[in-house]
Amino acid sequence: MKKLIARSFDRSSDSYSQQAYVQAEMAQQLCAVLPQESHFHNVLEFGVGTGYLSERFFLRCQCERYTINDFSGSMLESCHRKLRSFLSDSVKQKCALITLAGDIEKLAPTLSESYDLILSSATLQWIEDPFVLLDQLYAHLTPDGQMLIGTFGEDNLREIKALSGKGLAYPCLRQFEEWAERAGAKFTCYAAYQKKLFFDSPLAVLRHLKETGVTYLPTQAEPLFLSRKGLTHFCDEYIARYSKGSRVGLTYHPLLLRFYKACSN
Repeated sequence: MKKLIARSFDRSSDSYSQQAYVQAEMAQQLCAVLPQESHFHNVLEFGVGTGYLSERFFLRCQCERYTINDFSGSMLESCHRKLRSFLSDSVKQKCALITLAGDIEKLAPTLSESYDLILSSATLQWIEDPFVLLDQLYAHLTPDGQMLIGTFGEDNLREIKALSGKGLAYPCLRQFEEWAERAGAKFTCYAAYQKKLFFDSPLAVLRHLKETGVTYLPTQAEPLFLSRKGLTHFCDEYIARYSKGSRVGLTYHPLLLRFYKACSN
């Protein structure tokens, strides 16, 4: 199943940057949490996509090692290419840029390094067991290290799930709070909000999703629609239920989270 999802993101690597409006906004807001000119020793970013978050990190912060990870080879290559072009020669001399290809769920148990910052935006929702992954990554945080995570809440893409019966299982904010309590992490939710995008038609909504890699879901090996009849019914219902004027809406529900690992006394 993960291979199908990876192929979806491979195919959308060229269109992603033109369509991922909300993801770009999340990356900007997530990096704004970090004080200007912050310095880090070792940073891991998983699920880098085309490099929205990576680019904004380097506009704001400095580090000695920056590891980028994605399970889509095309996305990882796109991010690496963007950073090599974007970063100044002086930054490239001071910061080692490391690529770590593959599924972070499989890689996390094998990590041997410690990080003072772990970053991710718009990726955790694709993880089959996000709290197991958070456990594994948190174990690799240095004392006073932090994880900054941008993900999505329960109402994300609610129109698609209501009409198709298919959708990701998004953890609620309370589940993240409970995980932080169990892990002993200091937890802050910097933002939890809903943002609605509007499109000319339900087909435009589906094109938008396809161009941001949302074609397959982790527990379903089939695309959202298998027949023309099913697609026609979906479009008719979408217009009937989610129209505003001549356009139709699609809801995103970003969550911007911080987990801080305090020094033990």
